Amino acid sequence: MATRATQRAELEQRLGDTTNDVWSDDDLNGYLNHAYKGLYPTFFLRKTDTTTAGAGPMQTPPTGARNIYFIGLIQAGATRVQKLRRWVEGDGEVMIPKLNINGLTLTWAWTAGWDEPATDGTTLTIPLEAEEFVIIRAHIAALEHLLTNRVKLDQYLSLALRQATTEDEIATTIDALHASLNERARGLLPLPQVDN
Repeated sequence: MATRATQRAELEQRLGDTTNDVWSDDDLNGYLNHAYKGLYPTFFLRKTDTTTAGAGPMQTPPTGARNIYFIGLIQAGATRVQKLRRWVEGDGEVMIPKLNINGLTLTWAWTAGWDEPATDGTTLTIPLEAEEFVIIRAHIAALEHLLTNRVKLDQYLSLALRQATTEDEIATTIDALHASLNERARGLLPLPQVDN
């Protein structure tokens, strides 16, 4: 399984900077962390939880529930979930226009992304196919930062292997990496539609 440390080593390899002459570990971790958070909505987790309904109509969703696509109600003594309609997600609350549900169980479904790993050695929980997305996005970010930072660009171009590299070639590489991301994104599952 991949970790941020193994992904950083792969990124260093692709950038041709395994000795950190141009980018520090902190720089690369920053690009990787941003890429983990940027996986959503291309890649996403489906999450579910339940809460006990209040008097309403404003209900509090489970902690961290955003981008809700389904809310259901379980009547007392029942096992089946009854789909609720015409609810509206707000900032930390959801308006559910149903009366007399106080004390009943609400079932919630939503999508979420990933946070950055806590440490370099933490095993990543992202899907296998998303690991390459992270590397490519971090690679793009590093090269884009390179083009906007003259000191880093001079360091990068001064390395023996890159004496013939130009800014235009770096920009072409960025374009090719973007095209690779777009091609890889084809056929991925879209976010679930709000079932309201």
